[in-house]
Order: sequence, then C-alpha cells, then structure tokens
Amino acid sequence: MSTKSKTANGKSSPPDIEPDKPTCGIVMPISEIDGCGATHWKDVRNIIEEAAEKAGYEAKIVSQSDDVGVIQQRIVQNLYDCEIVVCDGFVAQTG
Repeated sequence: MSTKSKTANGKSSPPDIEPDKPTCGIVMPISEIDGCGATHWKDVRNIIEEAAEKAGYEAKIVSQSDDVGVIQQRIVQNLYDCEIVVCDGFVAQTG
C-alpha cells in the first residue's frame, strides 16, 4: 500500500488504495527430495514468484496461510481460492 503524501497546502492526502492482486498458488517441494536440495527448490520458487509478479499476480505456496488449522484443509482451500496454480516437482524413476 502507498503511504500518505502531502498536498501543496501541506495537508495529508489519503493513501492510494491498490486493488488486491489475483493469487498464483504454488505447489512444489520445499525441502530435499530425490537428490534436489532445498536450495534448488528455493531457486525454483524464486523464478516462479518473479514470473507471477511480472504477470500481475501475488505468488504464495498453497500451504501458506495466516490461519492456524489443519494443513490439508488450508491447501485445498487455497487451491480453490487461487486464480491460477503452478505445480512443479521432481518425479523419480523407479527400477
């Protein structure tokens, strides 16, 4: 949000109100998995967040919330509420 600014007569003007940005949910590992370390996933998250911001979205991990509660419920609700969702992960090959 913008801060208040002074007008020519020295009085404060109301702050500019920015509309809420649509949300880009991110679904991805956040720790080491199948040889890709936490640093790798942090880099991937930064790339996704930067792209989302450039496209006009607020990016957040779908498990992220201000509410305390059951994480599965939080994830499902955020998936439902997000305008778009980006999923990234590593699929290990077996035998």
